[in-house]
Amino acid sequence: TATVYKASSSPSGTIAPGSQNLVLARFNVQAGGDALEVRKIGVQVKHATSTALTGTLTVRDVATNETYLSISADTTGIATTTTPTAGTLLTYQQSLSSYIQLAAGQTKVIEVIGSIPTTAVATSTYTVYTGQYYAKRINQNDYTTLSASAVSGNTLTVNTVSLTVTKDTAMPNVTRAPGATNQEIGRFKLTASS
Repeated sequence: TATVYKASSSPSGTIAPGSQNLVLARFNVQAGGDALEVRKIGVQVKHATSTALTGTLTVRDVATNETYLSISADTTGIATTTTPTAGTLLTYQQSLSSYIQLAAGQTKVIEVIGSIPTTAVATSTYTVYTGQYYAKRINQNDYTTLSASAVSGNTLTVNTVSLTVTKDTAMPNVTRAPGATNQEIGRFKLTASS
């Protein structure tokens, strides 16, 4: 058997539009009493209408950075505006380029990475779902689909960002001589929205 569940280190909270190669979710993948070689997984990202991920969707090992899956974010079935189910994860199951090797009882943490479009607006949300892990059971020398249910990461909400520039009042008004070099002529405070 295998158990897949959201990792405690899975990100939550707000994200900025245009964020590139952002960790969207982390999941623990735990083998039961048999060594496993996971060959396919279901992964989908629920998003608001017209704000699907851009670029590449990557699944990799948190500890080793080994990439298991790297596909275009617009691959059929990856992006969805409805809540993924075990059925849709099975339908859009993806073959891994590098298998997830698990010894009996071992747990690995995988992360899903993607890029948020610049067109995403405040209140746009993204939630990664995974499940339907097709694996070879090493000791039994057979293949089966494990962790058939849809497991979700935390919902991430886009928060529009802004930058405010103001004069730093700690620096008084000054007059500098013509031709002076390496002189401070102004000081500003840059404040980003939270």
